[in-house]
Amino acid sequence: MNLILLSGNNKSNQQWIQEVEQTLKPLFEKTYIQKYRHWETDADIIDLDFELAELAKVASTFGEYSIFAKSAGVLLTLQGISEGVLNPKHCFFCGFPHSWAKMNNFAVDTWIRELSVPTLFIQKSHDPAMFYEDLVEYLTEKEDLIGYKTVELPGNDHNYNDLAKVKDLITDFVSKF
Repeated sequence: MNLILLSGNNKSNQQWIQEVEQTLKPLFEKTYIQKYRHWETDADIIDLDFELAELAKVASTFGEYSIFAKSAGVLLTLQGISEGVLNPKHCFFCGFPHSWAKMNNFAVDTWIRELSVPTLFIQKSHDPAMFYEDLVEYLTEKEDLIGYKTVELPGNDHNYNDLAKVKDLITDFVSKF
């Protein structure tokens, strides 16, 4: 099994996603980190359509894979699954960015309906992108959404730096699916 890693929107996520890769690498045969074009052009926001086209090329030749995604990477994954160009075995999502997605007119509410793979949602109690309790309520309202698990981490920011904990959660989740 291989792993695709998708970070958040901000260029400051580059170092973090590399640390995530190093932490999770022992669990997977191969890994791939998507580097977003807007990091090089200094645009403010990810171009999901462009990034999805690039990611689809990688995914089509990557064998069986799971996706680890944070924030904007979650949206990229959801759009790809919804459009049928991504077919991961599992998804591991940190920092579900519902408010940011809505603010930027991304179709997150449409895309989430197509999520049909086992998914682990890791969310901080008071993540400004979406509080944990709001995430649970949001997912519960999606009656067709099955095969997911939510895990609450303490905190009131959008940083997911306890990578040992994240690794343990992913290891446990994968062992059940």
